[in-house]
Amino acid sequence: MVSKLTHVDATSLFEETLARIRNAICDGALSPNERLTQDRIAERLNVSRMPVNQALLLLKAQGFVIDTGRRGVRVAPIDPVIVHDIYAIRDALDPLAARLAVSQPIDAATRDEGKQLLKAGDDALASGSTDALIKADMTFHRFIYRLSGNRFMADLFNLHSDHLRRVMQAVLLSGRAHHRFWEEHRAIFAAIVGGDSERAVKLSHAHVREAAASVRKALSPAAAASPAANVRPKANGKATMKAKS
Repeated sequence: MVSKLTHVDATSLFEETLARIRNAICDGALSPNERLTQDRIAERLNVSRMPVNQALLLLKAQGFVIDTGRRGVRVAPIDPVIVHDIYAIRDALDPLAARLAVSQPIDAATRDEGKQLLKAGDDALASGSTDALIKADMTFHRFIYRLSGNRFMADLFNLHSDHLRRVMQAVLLSGRAHHRFWEEHRAIFAAIVGGDSERAVKLSHAHVREAAASVRKALSPAAAASPAANVRPKANGKATMKAKS
Protein backbone atom coordinates (compact mmCIF):
# COMPACT_ATOMS: atom_id res chain seq x y z
CA MET A 1 0.00 0.00 0.00
CA VAL A 2 2.80 2.45 0.85
CA SER A 3 4.61 1.65 -2.38
CA LYS A 4 1.48 2.27 -4.43
CA LEU A 5 0.76 5.58 -2.70
CA THR A 6 4.33 6.74 -3.23
CA HIS A 7 4.06 5.87 -6.91
CA VAL A 8 0.81 7.83 -7.25
CA ASP A 9 2.33 10.84 -5.48
CA ALA A 10 5.42 10.73 -7.71
CA THR A 11 3.27 10.51 -10.82
CA SER A 12 1.09 13.41 -9.71
CA LEU A 13 4.17 15.51 -8.94
CA PHE A 14 5.62 14.80 -12.37
CA GLU A 15 2.34 15.69 -14.08
CA GLU A 16 2.01 18.93 -12.12
CA THR A 17 5.63 19.85 -12.84
CA LEU A 18 5.18 19.09 -16.53
CA ALA A 19 1.98 21.13 -16.73
CA ARG A 20 3.47 24.15 -14.98
CA ILE A 21 6.57 24.28 -17.19
CA ARG A 22 4.59 23.69 -20.38
CA ASN A 23 2.00 26.32 -19.41
CA ALA A 24 4.75 28.84 -18.71
CA ILE A 25 6.17 28.20 -22.19
CA CYS A 26 2.80 28.30 -23.95
CA ASP A 27 1.66 31.43 -22.09
CA GLY A 28 4.90 33.28 -22.76
CA ALA A 29 6.09 33.45 -19.15
CA LEU A 30 9.15 31.58 -20.41
CA SER A 31 10.41 33.22 -23.59
CA PRO A 32 11.78 31.53 -26.70
CA ASN A 33 15.50 30.74 -26.31
CA GLU A 34 15.36 31.30 -22.55
CA ARG A 35 17.83 28.95 -20.88
CA LEU A 36 16.42 26.45 -18.39
CA THR A 37 18.33 24.41 -15.83
CA GLN A 38 17.02 21.62 -13.63
CA ASP A 39 18.27 23.30 -10.46
CA ARG A 40 16.69 26.64 -11.27
CA ILE A 41 13.31 25.16 -12.18
CA ALA A 42 13.33 22.81 -9.20
CA GLU A 43 13.99 25.76 -6.90
CA ARG A 44 11.25 27.88 -8.46
CA LEU A 45 8.71 25.06 -8.27
CA ASN A 46 9.88 23.83 -4.87
CA VAL A 47 10.32 20.26 -6.11
CA SER A 48 13.21 17.84 -6.48
CA ARG A 49 15.23 17.56 -9.67
CA MET A 50 13.74 14.18 -10.64
CA PRO A 51 10.27 15.36 -11.79
CA VAL A 52 11.90 18.36 -13.47
CA ASN A 53 14.28 16.10 -15.39
CA GLN A 54 11.41 13.83 -16.45
CA ALA A 55 9.31 16.82 -17.51
CA LEU A 56 12.12 18.36 -19.57
CA LEU A 57 12.76 15.06 -21.35
CA LEU A 58 9.12 14.86 -22.40
CA LEU A 59 8.98 18.54 -23.36
CA LYS A 60 12.05 18.01 -25.52
CA ALA A 61 10.34 15.09 -27.27
CA GLN A 62 7.27 17.30 -27.81
CA GLY A 63 9.31 20.14 -29.31
CA PHE A 64 8.88 22.70 -26.51
CA VAL A 65 12.54 22.73 -25.39
CA ILE A 66 15.82 21.96 -27.15
CA ASP A 67 19.27 20.91 -25.97
CA THR A 68 22.07 23.39 -25.38
CA GLY A 69 24.73 20.80 -24.69
CA ARG A 70 26.13 20.84 -21.18
CA ARG A 71 24.30 24.06 -20.43
CA GLY A 72 20.96 22.28 -20.07
CA VAL A 73 18.06 23.16 -22.35
CA ARG A 74 16.41 26.28 -23.68
CA VAL A 75 12.88 27.12 -24.68
CA ALA A 76 12.43 26.24 -28.35
CA PRO A 77 11.52 29.07 -30.71
CA ILE A 78 8.16 28.65 -32.41
CA ASP A 79 8.89 26.28 -35.28
CA PRO A 80 7.38 27.31 -38.65
CA VAL A 81 7.23 23.62 -39.60
CA ILE A 82 5.11 22.85 -36.54
CA VAL A 83 2.88 25.84 -37.32
CA HIS A 84 2.43 24.64 -40.90
CA ASP A 85 1.66 21.10 -39.75
CA ILE A 86 -0.88 22.26 -37.15
CA TYR A 87 -2.85 24.30 -39.65
CA ALA A 88 -2.62 21.58 -42.30
CA ILE A 89 -4.26 19.22 -39.80
CA ARG A 90 -6.87 21.80 -38.82
CA ASP A 91 -7.66 22.50 -42.47
CA ALA A 92 -8.76 18.89 -42.68
CA LEU A 93 -10.30 18.40 -39.24
CA ASP A 94 -12.21 21.64 -38.62
CA PRO A 95 -14.41 21.36 -41.74
CA LEU A 96 -14.93 17.65 -41.02
CA ALA A 97 -16.04 18.44 -37.47
CA ALA A 98 -18.44 21.11 -38.78
CA ARG A 99 -19.91 18.77 -41.40
CA LEU A 100 -20.42 15.99 -38.87
CA ALA A 101 -21.91 18.44 -36.36
CA VAL A 102 -24.62 19.40 -38.86
CA SER A 103 -25.71 15.76 -39.02
CA GLN A 104 -26.16 15.59 -35.24
CA PRO A 105 -29.29 16.68 -33.35
CA ILE A 106 -28.86 20.16 -31.87
CA ASP A 107 -31.15 20.64 -28.87
CA ALA A 108 -31.96 23.82 -26.95
CA ALA A 109 -29.30 23.14 -24.32
CA THR A 110 -26.63 22.82 -27.01
CA ARG A 111 -27.76 26.06 -28.65
CA ASP A 112 -27.57 27.83 -25.30
CA GLU A 113 -24.10 26.41 -24.67
CA GLY A 114 -22.94 27.69 -28.04
CA LYS A 115 -24.34 31.14 -27.33
CA GLN A 116 -22.58 31.23 -23.97
CA LEU A 117 -19.26 30.29 -25.61
CA LEU A 118 -19.68 33.02 -28.20
CA LYS A 119 -20.46 35.52 -25.44
CA ALA A 120 -17.33 34.41 -23.59
CA GLY A 121 -15.35 35.34 -26.70
CA ASP A 122 -17.05 38.72 -26.92
CA ASP A 123 -16.26 39.37 -23.26
CA ALA A 124 -12.63 38.32 -23.77
CA LEU A 125 -12.26 40.69 -26.71
CA ALA A 126 -13.77 43.52 -24.68
CA SER A 127 -11.46 42.84 -21.73
CA GLY A 128 -8.27 42.74 -23.80
CA SER A 129 -7.18 39.58 -21.97
CA THR A 130 -5.08 37.35 -24.22
CA ASP A 131 -5.44 34.41 -21.85
CA ALA A 132 -9.24 34.73 -21.81
CA LEU A 133 -9.41 35.06 -25.60
CA ILE A 134 -7.21 32.01 -26.20
CA LYS A 135 -9.24 30.00 -23.72
CA ALA A 136 -12.50 31.08 -25.37
CA ASP A 137 -11.19 30.27 -28.83
CA MET A 138 -9.97 26.80 -27.93
CA THR A 139 -13.11 26.03 -25.92
CA PHE A 140 -15.26 26.98 -28.91
CA HIS A 141 -13.36 24.70 -31.28
CA ARG A 142 -13.44 21.83 -28.78
CA PHE A 143 -17.19 22.37 -28.60
CA ILE A 144 -17.54 22.04 -32.38
CA TYR A 145 -15.40 18.90 -32.34
CA ARG A 146 -17.62 17.49 -29.61
CA LEU A 147 -20.74 18.33 -31.60
CA SER A 148 -19.37 16.16 -34.40
CA GLY A 149 -20.37 13.08 -32.41
CA ASN A 150 -17.02 11.45 -33.24
CA ARG A 151 -15.35 10.35 -30.02
CA PHE A 152 -11.85 10.70 -31.50
CA MET A 153 -12.17 14.29 -32.74
CA ALA A 154 -11.49 15.88 -29.36
CA ASP A 155 -8.46 13.62 -28.86
CA LEU A 156 -7.06 14.73 -32.21
CA PHE A 157 -7.52 18.38 -31.23
CA ASN A 158 -5.79 17.83 -27.90
CA LEU A 159 -2.74 16.31 -29.59
CA HIS A 160 -1.69 19.72 -30.91
CA SER A 161 -3.61 22.05 -28.58
CA ASP A 162 -0.59 23.16 -26.51
CA HIS A 163 1.43 24.09 -29.60
CA LEU A 164 -1.64 25.87 -30.95
CA ARG A 165 -2.07 27.78 -27.69
CA ARG A 166 1.56 28.91 -27.88
CA VAL A 167 1.18 30.06 -31.48
CA MET A 168 -2.00 31.97 -30.64
CA GLN A 169 -0.23 33.71 -27.76
CA ALA A 170 2.48 34.92 -30.14
CA VAL A 171 -0.07 36.16 -32.66
CA LEU A 172 -2.13 38.03 -30.07
CA LEU A 173 0.99 39.62 -28.60
CA SER A 174 1.78 40.97 -32.05
CA GLY A 175 -1.00 43.50 -31.52
CA ARG A 176 -3.45 41.99 -34.02
CA ALA A 177 -6.95 41.86 -32.55
CA HIS A 178 -9.09 39.23 -34.20
CA HIS A 179 -12.66 40.51 -33.88
CA ARG A 180 -13.23 39.26 -37.42
CA PHE A 181 -12.21 35.75 -36.45
CA TRP A 182 -14.74 35.73 -33.63
CA GLU A 183 -17.48 36.75 -36.04
CA GLU A 184 -16.41 33.79 -38.16
CA HIS A 185 -17.00 31.54 -35.14
CA ARG A 186 -20.49 32.98 -34.85
CA ALA A 187 -21.19 32.30 -38.53
CA ILE A 188 -19.88 28.73 -38.33
CA PHE A 189 -22.10 27.95 -35.35
CA ALA A 190 -25.11 29.54 -37.06
CA ALA A 191 -24.55 27.37 -40.13
CA ILE A 192 -24.34 24.24 -37.97
CA VAL A 193 -27.50 25.11 -36.04
CA GLY A 194 -29.23 25.98 -39.31
CA GLY A 195 -28.35 22.59 -40.79
CA ASP A 196 -26.38 24.10 -43.68
CA SER A 197 -23.55 21.58 -44.11
CA GLU A 198 -22.09 23.16 -47.24
CA ARG A 199 -21.87 26.60 -45.64
CA ALA A 200 -20.47 25.24 -42.35
CA VAL A 201 -17.69 23.42 -44.22
CA LYS A 202 -16.93 26.42 -46.45
CA LEU A 203 -16.76 28.80 -43.50
CA SER A 204 -14.57 26.42 -41.51
CA HIS A 205 -12.10 26.07 -44.39
CA ALA A 206 -11.94 29.85 -44.81
CA HIS A 207 -11.54 30.38 -41.07
CA VAL A 208 -8.57 28.02 -40.77
CA ARG A 209 -6.85 29.43 -43.83
CA GLU A 210 -7.32 33.03 -42.67
CA ALA A 211 -5.94 32.06 -39.26
CA ALA A 212 -2.94 30.35 -40.85
CA ALA A 213 -2.23 33.42 -42.99
CA SER A 214 -2.48 35.68 -39.94
CA VAL A 215 -0.08 33.45 -38.00
CA ARG A 216 2.46 33.42 -40.82
CA LYS A 217 2.28 37.21 -41.05
CA ALA A 218 2.60 37.69 -37.29
CA LEU A 219 5.58 35.34 -37.05
CA SER A 220 7.40 36.78 -40.05
CA PRO A 221 10.76 38.53 -39.46
CA ALA A 222 9.20 41.89 -40.40
CA ALA A 223 6.45 41.47 -37.80
CA ALA A 224 8.94 40.42 -35.14
CA ALA A 225 10.90 43.63 -35.71
CA SER A 226 7.86 45.91 -35.56
CA PRO A 227 6.84 47.89 -32.45
CA ALA A 228 3.57 45.97 -32.26
CA ALA A 229 5.48 42.76 -31.62
CA ASN A 230 6.62 44.20 -28.31
CA VAL A 231 3.14 45.08 -27.05
CA ARG A 232 2.38 43.24 -23.83
CA PRO A 233 -1.12 42.07 -22.93
CA LYS A 234 -3.20 43.47 -20.11
CA ALA A 235 -2.65 41.84 -16.75
CA ASN A 236 -4.73 38.70 -16.89
CA GLY A 237 -3.43 36.16 -14.46
CA LYS A 238 -0.72 34.76 -16.72
CA ALA A 239 0.68 31.48 -15.46
CA THR A 240 4.05 31.72 -13.78
CA MET A 241 6.44 29.25 -12.22
CA LYS A 242 6.54 30.72 -8.74
CA ALA A 243 7.62 28.43 -5.97
CA LYS A 244 4.93 27.03 -3.74
CA SER A 245 4.53 28.75 -0.40
